[in-house]
Amino acid sequence: MSAARSVIVPSASARPRWESARIRHIDRIGLVLIGAAVAWSAVSAVSAGGDAGPVIALLIATVFVLAISRWIATRVRWLPLLIVSLAAAVFGVRFLDGLWSKAPLAGPLGYANAKGAFFALAAIGVLMLALETERISVRIAAVSTALVFASVPLVTKALVSTWLVLVLPVGALLAVWALRSAGRAVVLGFGCVFLSVVGITVWIGLTQSTGGLVADALTQTRVALWREATAVMLEHPLTGVGPTRFQDVSSIARDDPDHRWAHAEFLQQGAEQGMMGMVLSISLFGCAIIALAARARTGPVEVLAAVAVVMLGVQGAVDYVFHFPAIPLAAAALAGVGMSRRRVSGQRANGDGTVGSR
Repeated sequence: MSAARSVIVPSASARPRWESARIRHIDRIGLVLIGAAVAWSAVSAVSAGGDAGPVIALLIATVFVLAISRWIATRVRWLPLLIVSLAAAVFGVRFLDGLWSKAPLAGPLGYANAKGAFFALAAIGVLMLALETERISVRIAAVSTALVFASVPLVTKALVSTWLVLVLPVGALLAVWALRSAGRAVVLGFGCVFLSVVGITVWIGLTQSTGGLVADALTQTRVALWREATAVMLEHPLTGVGPTRFQDVSSIARDDPDHRWAHAEFLQQGAEQGMMGMVLSISLFGCAIIALAARARTGPVEVLAAVAVVMLGVQGAVDYVFHFPAIPLAAAALAGVGMSRRRVSGQRANGDGTVGSR
């Protein structure tokens, strides 16, 4: 019985090696998915037309930022968080006049929802930074800064970002505190939230059926764009109409250039690259969430990193935030910190983000 149990549940001495193997396995899956997404973008462009360059460039840049953040955070865990926080602060000061403006196209990034998404992620980064320090003065300053960043979507009424910044971080920290060692379950639970929102957008695109709070939160134009993107995907299920070409085939986009995107990144991916393109993009988020849950120590920082990934995924499901590179790159930097492992006395950091004995 004890021998069988040792196979199922690794001993304390075997856990670092077991975790290292598990993380490497997930990393390989992630690299395969990235390679497949890049290759499929190229195949779609060759087959159906369009320009795969922007999609591929964003994929590569996001993976690069995640890898660099993870590498740095394994050695100086707080540094990527500080960089994201300072970048958001500089960005906010640079566009201070329009930072809290309610005008749809005012302020940083030129789109209120994108502005709200970026500063919601910045608020998560500063909260992670607060958890990484033991100095009370630094924690107070970090939490105060997080509140300032979080006020941007709240004041400007960026609806999705407002709900996310109010519900997800607070809910995550309360869940970790209440459940103590169940951080992994919290991360996987947020993964289910992401999949549920994506499922709802696909369902609305298929049926145009909305109700209650969902109906109040969505405009008729947005629902019409989702329906059109879904119809294009079903009409061209294999390779879609080609990267960046939704604006060419959408009747709504042709009538109004302000609606040249589907306001739902995964549905637009499906329209432009077929069902495989949509599945690959969703799978990349799923792999990131699993990678964060796979850490033996899934504490508040790792959970907040998962919140950042889910924030990006949920906002991408209902808007075109991936078209603003600063947003996915900020989320990638935070995810990299969550996927790293802190160095402790008597141990060294391995190249895969795990920790081994010297």
